[in-house]
Amino acid sequence: MLRCCCPRAPVRPARPPPPALALDLVADLPPHTRDSSALTSYEDGDNNKKTSASKESDQRVLIDSLTEVDTGHDQVQDAVPSPPRSPSIRVEDYSERSNPSPVSGRSQLQVQTPTPQPPGSAGASTGHESLESRASTVVEVSPVRAPVSARPSPTPPRSSAPSPARSGVPTPEPASDVYDERPRPSERDVRTALAECIVPARHEDWEVIVSGLVETERLAADPTARAPAVSWRAATRSAATHVRSLRSRVARAACGTLGALFEHRGRALDPEVEEAVSALLERCADVNRFLRADAANALVKVACGGSETRAVVALAKRGAAHRAGPVRAAAAAALARLVRHGGAARALALPADARTSLLRAAGELLADASADTRMHARTLCLALGEDARFNQMLKEAMPPSRYRAIEKYVDKLRYR
Repeated sequence: MLRCCCPRAPVRPARPPPPALALDLVADLPPHTRDSSALTSYEDGDNNKKTSASKESDQRVLIDSLTEVDTGHDQVQDAVPSPPRSPSIRVEDYSERSNPSPVSGRSQLQVQTPTPQPPGSAGASTGHESLESRASTVVEVSPVRAPVSARPSPTPPRSSAPSPARSGVPTPEPASDVYDERPRPSERDVRTALAECIVPARHEDWEVIVSGLVETERLAADPTARAPAVSWRAATRSAATHVRSLRSRVARAACGTLGALFEHRGRALDPEVEEAVSALLERCADVNRFLRADAANALVKVACGGSETRAVVALAKRGAAHRAGPVRAAAAAALARLVRHGGAARALALPADARTSLLRAAGELLADASADTRMHARTLCLALGEDARFNQMLKEAMPPSRYRAIEKYVDKLRYR
């Protein structure tokens, strides 16, 4: 039942007025003059507002559902261009900023892995929407402008190519051979020193003679010492004179000096070969065994260092025909060393007189009464037998009667 104190109708609350609508100019046009693109202008405006608001609100761009790139620490001077809506278009920056430099290469992208969020949260939904809208977008977040894409590219980007500036291993330089010649030592004139070392054989102080011989030997072995051939020959004649000294100490020192002179200065001493060989052969028959050994060693050096022709003639005439067995043995040993030093072909190519003297001496020494002499003679014949012409030349050089006497010794030789 209605209770009322007055006869008027009950009061109802008033409805709020409808919101004012924007003027739709398209709706006032006739239907056949309307453009379909005008109907979507309002929706495009809303989308542009949402996009600009999202760019101003946060500085992080989601690449995929698990990785995001933080751009809060690096300030990008140029604004990132809006990504294309078509997934088949890829935007890359090939300007000079895309090529890394040694300075800008030090700043690297800081990649952070976000904490997992529940699927229903707002962050997950926002990331899903951003991932769909930026499926194939290349985002550059540093001054280096290294392209980062969610979809792997079959070809590597240009900025990721290795460069020598970023490589820790330097490029090795091509090795070149060194052709620097050794500096030649400075030469000095020693003619005055050689003249001072020459001491007469009848000097009263034998120690002075020994000192002079030792100094001469040192100068002969010095490659920087230079002197005329006349000075060296004078020193050789003086040493050959001291070889015949009655004092063994002086004779041994003279043998060593004579051997050093012919070993290092032999070509300039060819005229003195015969005198040196004669002096040394006399000492090869001495009672002192040490002096004999020194004389034999010096004789070998004289034979190998001097002229071969002169040495062969001197050893064959004065050594092989000597009455003392040690002298013949020393001469045979020196001839064998000479042939070994130069070779059999060179020895058989000597002048006719020297070759005949060598072959006759070898045949006579092969049948010598001394065992040492025969041993060195066999060594000499074996060295000459390396050349196939030796047997025929030996038969022609010796008289027939002497060749028949040594033929059995020649047949026993075993050539190589």
